[in-house]
Amino acid sequence: MNKTVIGRRTNFLRKSTNRLAYLLLHFNKKNVQVFLYCVLGATLLWFFNALNKEQTETIRYPIQFDYDQKEFIALTPLPNYILLNVKGNGWQILKKKLHIKQKPIVYRIKSSQSGNTSPSFILGPQLKRNVVDVLTDVRLEDILTDTINLAIDRIHNRIVNLKLDSARVKLPPNYRIVSPVQISPRQVALTGPKNLVSQIPDPFYIRLPGQTIQKNYTQSIPLDLRIKHGGELVKKDENEVKIRFQIDEFLPKNLQVSIEWANLPSDSTRVMPTLARKASLSCLVAKSRMGQVGAKDFQLLADFSNLNPLDSTIPLQIAKKPGIIPHRDIKFTKRVSFRNAP
Repeated sequence: MNKTVIGRRTNFLRKSTNRLAYLLLHFNKKNVQVFLYCVLGATLLWFFNALNKEQTETIRYPIQFDYDQKEFIALTPLPNYILLNVKGNGWQILKKKLHIKQKPIVYRIKSSQSGNTSPSFILGPQLKRNVVDVLTDVRLEDILTDTINLAIDRIHNRIVNLKLDSARVKLPPNYRIVSPVQISPRQVALTGPKNLVSQIPDPFYIRLPGQTIQKNYTQSIPLDLRIKHGGELVKKDENEVKIRFQIDEFLPKNLQVSIEWANLPSDSTRVMPTLARKASLSCLVAKSRMGQVGAKDFQLLADFSNLNPLDSTIPLQIAKKPGIIPHRDIKFTKRVSFRNAP
């Protein structure tokens, strides 16, 4: 570079410095405006000059996935953009960054991929042909998005029966459900990803809210399918169910019930005076039915053929009981001696 050029640049720099110093020393509103206009003008000139040159930039480019949305559903949102490294004129790259008149990349998902219930994926290089088809005014340098997960499943329809999970119903001590449980509706139609819909058991047991139930129950509650992940993808034709049942308190009732003897020996007249005629029995009865149960409703059986010769006792069995009282709620004398009859 010759001395003449160096001298010119030095002189321009000195004049510019002196001008800036003058503006700062003679500060006023007009000078500030002039200074700002100069800065703005210089910035615009630099910006427009840069846009006229070839550049290499990273851009976010829109992408669309083409698949039959009547037959398949995405388990997780598919990306709307991928990252590309492109080279081209600055103006064209600016248009791409501002998303002006962009034709999106279209990637068609084949049926074999859609039918796979486990998440699949596509690699960035697999999109190269699709990208090149739409990038007509800039040159593709690289696809920076490495992997795109494709969690897509087939849509499945299913009808599931509904029942109450009575084992989880919280009741006060000694209370039980005493009526058939009425559920309306008794079925629900489900639509969603096959992998999720197929995991819902049939029948599906409804759980009531956690509070203790103190009286007969009639309530509409939300139908919660208890799906940990992706539950929002499963659609139900019913969002609530109405549940109705009655409860009652069960109290103990102590009775002396008769004993029937069977298979007595041929000389039974000799042992008859020693045979027990009654035994103690306790049962749990619903409070509302306490007056409906008495000693006459029960009978115990003593089979003489089961005599234990070591202690001269015979085991007792229930021969008759009310249908409303299950065996588990009955306690009675298990053995009776024919030697010590009352």
